[in-house]
Amino acid sequence: MPAAMRLCARALRRTQQPAVASTQQRWVSTRWFGKTRATTAEELKDLARAAEMKEELYNTISDITAKYKVRGKTGRDNRLLLERLSMQVEPRPNDPYWRSCLRTEITNHILITVGSCSLISMAPFAVSSLITALTPRKKNLLEQWWDAVFGN
Repeated sequence: MPAAMRLCARALRRTQQPAVASTQQRWVSTRWFGKTRATTAEELKDLARAAEMKEELYNTISDITAKYKVRGKTGRDNRLLLERLSMQVEPRPNDPYWRSCLRTEITNHILITVGSCSLISMAPFAVSSLITALTPRKKNLLEQWWDAVFGN
């Protein structure tokens, strides 16, 4: 017991010492994060223009979808594009179509994630049952004797 108390006291005394900060900069692999650099003014202008064009495209397609009932592949493509753009444009809580598209996009992400996890967790069981179905189990000596005597 006294030895344990001394050990704890030493550990507590050690934590009261000031920490030594490293002066070297840690190296982070660019393979994970990519090479980063500051964004220039021209790039910021281009990014703002792209965001503005997304807003304009969302407004245009939303108006067309509200006015006309476009059927077939074109209507489906427009609806899918609106769902994708709804995640990238500024939030519009008063627009019911934007809320619907956002809800659909979030639901799709959740379903894809749950489906992927389910498939990944079920794959080993499916493979093992397939292997046992294709390669029948060999009978041991007792089962062979039982079949020989009682003839199944």
